[in-house]
Amino acid sequence: MKKLILVLMAVLIAGTAFAAKVEGPGTAKLIATEISDRDDEVCFSFEGEGADVVLVSGPLSGSIYEVAADFTMLLEGVNFTWASDFMVIFANEDLSEIYGQIGGYSDFGATVFSITGWNGAGNAGAAGTPVVSTVDLGGSHDITGMYMFIGNGYASGGNNIWEGCVNFHGDAVGTVDTNFGSMKAMFR
Repeated sequence: MKKLILVLMAVLIAGTAFAAKVEGPGTAKLIATEISDRDDEVCFSFEGEGADVVLVSGPLSGSIYEVAADFTMLLEGVNFTWASDFMVIFANEDLSEIYGQIGGYSDFGATVFSITGWNGAGNAGAAGTPVVSTVDLGGSHDITGMYMFIGNGYASGGNNIWEGCVNFHGDAVGTVDTNFGSMKAMFR
């Protein structure tokens, strides 16, 4: 069983467009990721404020049709942050074109699929709130050339930490990027 654990502090990316406007410096941290010998699983420990995202993988090739989540929000929610505010975004490298969003409360303008929340799982702000859910994307979606980001999907949300795994069902493949970055996005 080969596992790679990366412990990283965020590398700030300035001047990158994410939807309407990016403000820096970002506060997001990808504390650790674990890439298991399962091709479809990414495990993480992520910390970020509202609309903070970090790059996890890309460019990808293939398609996905479903995402299974099993993670926990570790701290008490601030500014109405809930466990279900954790999100996964598929976009181009500079986040100027958001292709798909899974999770989160705020809609960040995904053009192909946008499923906020996790089917009602994790709709609470208590420390230790779990999210265990499988989200059907309504068909198979080609994510070739896209990059995967994770983040706090409540634009007005406070800082929190999420730990756990997300599994991607389909035939998509990619490698975890060791040049993780953080962005503070302000959406209007």
